[in-house]
Order: sequence, then structure tokens, then C-alpha cells
Amino acid sequence: MKDRDMSDDEVQSIEEALDAFDLNSTTTHSNRHWNKVFRQFEQFLKDTFSLTTKGYYTRLGMGLGASFGIVFGVVFFSDLERSLGISSGISIGMVIGLIIGRTLDSRAMASGRVI
Repeated sequence: MKDRDMSDDEVQSIEEALDAFDLNSTTTHSNRHWNKVFRQFEQFLKDTFSLTTKGYYTRLGMGLGASFGIVFGVVFFSDLERSLGISSGISIGMVIGLIIGRTLDSRAMASGRVI
């Protein structure tokens, strides 16, 4: 965030969002509460400033690749044993998702949209 040139309005909107989360250190909250607040703040940054976390697209690509890989394995590798076809489809889908995700992550990093 320090490397990003942000206007005063953008910095003020971030500070207002942090104030809205009620981050007083005098109250004790569980880790679950802090994780929830952190996810909400990440979502705010994503929606407002189009920022993503490091490895966001890689995780998304691998998950989608595995999902579509199951279908791909059942449809195209039906000649093989079912479990072998499914596992082959998942692995191929995850590799394709990994490649696409890494490409999108590198583009986001180059354009300065990574937190």
C-alpha cells in the first residue's frame, strides 16, 4: 500500500472503513472476530480499489481447474477406469488453472493491484 500513489480522498475512505470496523484494542475479541474483520477489509479494498491479495488468481484458477477437471475427466477419459479418468482430469485441470492463475497474478502485480 505504501508504494501506491493514493489521493487524500482514497486514504480518508480507507481510514473511515477501518474506523467502522471498531478496532479498539481495549476490548477482547476472539480470533474468529479478527479474521472476519480482516476478510471484510480485504473485500472493501477489492470492491473499492480493485486490489487483490497475493496469489488470489492462482488459488481461484486451481479451484476452478479442479472442478472442471472432474467433468473433463469423466467425459473425455471415460475409456479408462473411472477413478483414473477423474484423477487425470483433476490434475490436468489444476495445471491449466495454475498457469492461467499465475499469468493473471503477474499481470495484477505488474499493474500494482496486489496488496
